[in-house]
Amino acid sequence: VGVQAVGCSINHSSASMLSEALIGKTADEIGQLAEIFRNMMTGADPSPDEAAGMVDLPNLSGVRQYPVRIKCALLSWSALEDALSEYRSVFPQTREHSNFRLQEGANRTQFKISCHTLLPFRSLSSI
Repeated sequence: VGVQAVGCSINHSSASMLSEALIGKTADEIGQLAEIFRNMMTGADPSPDEAAGMVDLPNLSGVRQYPVRIKCALLSWSALEDALSEYRSVFPQTREHSNFRLQEGANRTQFKISCHTLLPFRSLSSI
């Protein structure tokens, strides 16, 4: 998983934690994790089971106290969701691709997430 983040420290931290949390997960598990993280950032605390699968991500829940900074934490996740959507459109849900897991150092297709805080407003408003 490659992350190129240009932005504030919250953006960098979230992107870094995201890349660590994805290792060993399938595309469906990654989608679920993204949904749990988004829900956490918008006010819903994850269940203990969900939090256990989030590695260090629950540490970012304090960002909720600063509503203007929530977008900083969610930016890389929005890029991830776009990458997942593109991945699913290129690789239909076949048995081979539904079992695909991101592995550290693997020579498989990798998600490369580019997060820039100067994205078009249209992209930021969907966060």
